[in-house]
Amino acid sequence: MTWLSSFSMTRGEKFAGSNKTAAIRNVLRAFVGILTFFAVHAIGKELPDAHDLMMKSLAAGEKNEQQLRSYVSRTQSDAKRFEQDGNLKTEEVKTFDDVLVNGFHVSKLIAKNGKPLTDADQQKEDSRIAKLVEARKRETPEQHERRLAAAKEKQEKMWRFAREILDAFDFQMAGEETLNGRKAWVVDAVPHPGYKAKEMKAEIFLHLTGRVWIDQEDFIWIKADARAVEPFALGFSALAKLDKGAHLFFEQTRLADGTWVSSRASIKANARVAMVAHIAVENLTISENFRKVDPGTRLHDAKDDF
Repeated sequence: MTWLSSFSMTRGEKFAGSNKTAAIRNVLRAFVGILTFFAVHAIGKELPDAHDLMMKSLAAGEKNEQQLRSYVSRTQSDAKRFEQDGNLKTEEVKTFDDVLVNGFHVSKLIAKNGKPLTDADQQKEDSRIAKLVEARKRETPEQHERRLAAAKEKQEKMWRFAREILDAFDFQMAGEETLNGRKAWVVDAVPHPGYKAKEMKAEIFLHLTGRVWIDQEDFIWIKADARAVEPFALGFSALAKLDKGAHLFFEQTRLADGTWVSSRASIKANARVAMVAHIAVENLTISENFRKVDPGTRLHDAKDDF
């Protein structure tokens, strides 16, 4: 599940020019994942109770997540870093294809900066995937069971993390709007005074305020927009912090069978690394070309590993 996994995001890469800024990308992955995870049920024709909508979203989000497992896609990640004067310092664009290799779901790098991989990079990527697939094929039954148990525990932990949103925010209905021809509820969220996170990663909720647009027919989040109201540390690291005003955005698209998929996510932020260096970053991730595959041919936990 993607605030939770991602959730549709590229795997394994780092921001150009600095390993330390990889923590910022993890925040975006987390942000994408939680939004993809949630969907909501409305009650009647009146504006529903906002908190009640969020409570009922867990079951609907899980249902949509199950449908997502039947799809693969192409994802492009554009990571930019800027000088203090605002001029672009570095930019790296990577394109990944979700593919099935011997029944295993693999995220495969296919292009850098809009160009096909060089022969050397292609060989390196093919070798990486071959080793991963071979390792899976050599698993003993006991190793296989342990891996699946670990994946299940990871998923359950993400669910516990996701549920904290119900306590972390105060919700208020802000009306209705039409997005891409679909009617949506609009819900505002602000941090709940006195909230104490149970999961360490949920501490991010203390520092965000946002607005979400919820489809009135399917009760899935169409779009979300959040901003940091104060600086906060990135994940488990106290050495990297996003400054106040960091902007996170997320958008979903409805496929023909009613499945909702993450189509666009972005983060724009100024950050401090090691409490000294200041960097400005933008990261835009676009997912498209969703293709349905036979869910019986893929391992549900393989995507995170690859």
